[in-house]
Amino acid sequence: MNGSSPPVLAYPDRFRAGEVISTPSRSLTMGDIEAFAHLTGDENPLHLDEEFARPRLFGGRVAHGLFTLAITLGQWYRAGAFDGLIVVFSGIDKLRFLRPVRPEDSLRSQVTVVRHEASPRGDLVDLENTTFNQRDEAVLSFSARLLLARGDVSPSPGGSRSSSPSSHPATASPPASSSRPGSPTLPSSAGTTVTSPTDTPAPRAQRWRTRVPGAGP
Repeated sequence: MNGSSPPVLAYPDRFRAGEVISTPSRSLTMGDIEAFAHLTGDENPLHLDEEFARPRLFGGRVAHGLFTLAITLGQWYRAGAFDGLIVVFSGIDKLRFLRPVRPEDSLRSQVTVVRHEASPRGDLVDLENTTFNQRDEAVLSFSARLLLARGDVSPSPGGSRSSSPSSHPATASPPASSSRPGSPTLPSSAGTTVTSPTDTPAPRAQRWRTRVPGAGP
């Protein structure tokens, strides 16, 4: 017996099982889809050529599935709950593309914490994500596991990051948002309302985090 203590949670009051994180929405443009196609080399005409795509299954151009996934992960970061905390994105499971995503669709995500446990390297958090369009139709779902840093990490002046047990991402000033003016107000599943980053200067981690009723204080 080596007498070593078992690992303890770095963030015992955050990411509790049942907690829901609601992200801001983002409207997609044809330019966004074209940029992703050219960046990745996936220039399938289903994404780029309206005349080619119109008579086929989806009746017009659609976004790449992995573009939708990438936008979703960016929304997680914009929500502020994970700002500077993720050390390892361990993996994605049960990835499903449920409906086509088209230019001018507006996407938002709801992320539910399934499990939160301590490990020697940091906190392991299991999540379930569902991404919705502007009609509240689910377009993407998956589960994911993250490893979070030990010691809270917050942005420091000049763009570098500092780690301190007493710091908290919610106290950091949010960076300039890339959201478009007039981004919509969104209902969250917990019965509260969340607004886009352009509508309120409230701290990001407070802005997007809600709780499932009965999930704890």
